[in-house]
Amino acid sequence: MNFIQKNKYYLHIAITLLVVVIIKIIDTHIKTDVCNDIAGYELAKDFDTSQAMVNAWTDNAKLWVAFDLGFDYLFILLYVSFIIISIQRVIAKIAQKSTLWIKMGKLLMYAQLVAGLFDALENYYLFKILLGAQNPAYPQYAFWFATVKFLFVALGLLYLLISAVKYRKLLFSKAK
Repeated sequence: MNFIQKNKYYLHIAITLLVVVIIKIIDTHIKTDVCNDIAGYELAKDFDTSQAMVNAWTDNAKLWVAFDLGFDYLFILLYVSFIIISIQRVIAKIAQKSTLWIKMGKLLMYAQLVAGLFDALENYYLFKILLGAQNPAYPQYAFWFATVKFLFVALGLLYLLISAVKYRKLLFSKAK
């Protein structure tokens, strides 16, 4: 078995973290008095706030925002698959220990798919706003899609954190 095959889970983590760092670097190009980062734009909620953000960006900053939104589609694939694969690994390791915890993990795996879909829809509406759409509902759609996305991702990560503590001996022991 070659290095990549043996370490593909850890490479996945590394690539996901690298993309997070790239997004944080992009955020430095869009920071204004009105908006600190892309998450602020995602959670603008109302038309006036989102328009104030778009109006505060220079043409160059708007290109960075567009790049960030497009690059986020790669990040969606990475974070959704990372959380799902991590939950699958927990479920495989704890086997028969807690059927309720396993069922919760499976439910959270589906929630990650919904989170990814909602993230993609949120980006769609944010692109529309950035390109000048004047529909006052678009920021609200983006806000609610982002809010549910953040909730589902947080629940998935919380599940993994609790699992790491609750089942640490099973999860971190070397298989024989």
